[in-house]
Amino acid sequence: MHPTLYAQLPFLTLHVLLSLDPSPPWDFLSALALALISYLTISSNVLKLDSGAGSTNQGIGTAIALCVMDGFYMLLLGKPLRNFKYLGNGNGSVHKVWWKKYLDAVSITQFPRLIGWSHQVRVSHLCCITEPFDQV
Repeated sequence: MHPTLYAQLPFLTLHVLLSLDPSPPWDFLSALALALISYLTISSNVLKLDSGAGSTNQGIGTAIALCVMDGFYMLLLGKPLRNFKYLGNGNGSVHKVWWKKYLDAVSITQFPRLIGWSHQVRVSHLCCITEPFDQV
C-alpha cells in the first residue's frame, strides 16, 4: 500500500465518528480517539508515512492537523448533523440510514462552503469586493 494512503485514516475516522453522532460523554472520547489516530498516523514507525518529498510530507501533516482541529470543533461544539440541515432532500431532516449519515458527514467535512446546506457560506465572504453586489 502506498504510504500516503495511510494519511486518509484520520479523515475516515472523522467521517465515521460524525456519522455516529456521539452524545456528551462519548464526544470527548471520540475527539481524543481522533487525535490519537492522527498522532499514530503521523509519528508511527510502523506506517512509515514518508512520500519522499519534504513539501508533500508537510502538506500531509498540515492536512491531518486541520482534520484534527475540524474534528474537535465538529465533535465537541458544532454537532453538524444536528445543527446543519441538508436542503436538497426537501424536508431538511437528518437521515436515519447510516450510509446516508456517512455521506452527509463526508459532505460537511470535505466541502467547506456547504452548498445546499442550511449553513451555506455567503458569496460576499468568498472574495474581496469593493462594491456591494447590488451596484455591480
